[in-house]
Amino acid sequence: MNTKRRDSIQSVPPASAVRRQPWSIAAAVVLLLAGAIRFGGAVNDLWLDEIWSLQLLADHATSPLDVFTKIHHDNNHYLNSLWLQLTGPAASPVLCRLLSLAAGIGTVALAALIGRRRDTATAVLAMLLVGFSYVLVLYSSEARGYAGAVFFAFLSFLLLDRYLDRRRWQTAVAYSLSAVLGLLSHL
Repeated sequence: MNTKRRDSIQSVPPASAVRRQPWSIAAAVVLLLAGAIRFGGAVNDLWLDEIWSLQLLADHATSPLDVFTKIHHDNNHYLNSLWLQLTGPAASPVLCRLLSLAAGIGTVALAALIGRRRDTATAVLAMLLVGFSYVLVLYSSEARGYAGAVFFAFLSFLLLDRYLDRRRWQTAVAYSLSAVLGLLSHL
């Protein structure tokens, strides 16, 4: 009888895990819906400025280095231009926008991590605000550098906050790299 009772006690999850489960499910649902909205916005024709980026690459860039040295235009968002050069001019609009889609969905996840440093309710609320913001949905459904800039801004904020908690050189290096990638996303 004693072993039966011990087995039943061990099979019950801890109270903190039971309390976290609804928040985890809510976060997963928000992330899934935010991703679906962004994907829905990305499955249409390219906008004029996206086509312009492809044309700048076709006219001026024969190598990845040319993205930095030969295209001096405010429509040249370096990381996005490198991505477009990698995918090629005949790629589907969704493939052209894949980098922005990933950055947009990643920004929603980063909002959760930033909010989670306070509590789980803040994490889900931050996900809702970022996940369904019209501007952020628009940024992450276009082949432009804006979604990457926002993603790396959120990542830099998270890394700086972690660095201020525990001053580790690895976090400082990751923060520096994130800030540089943010600038390369959109100057």
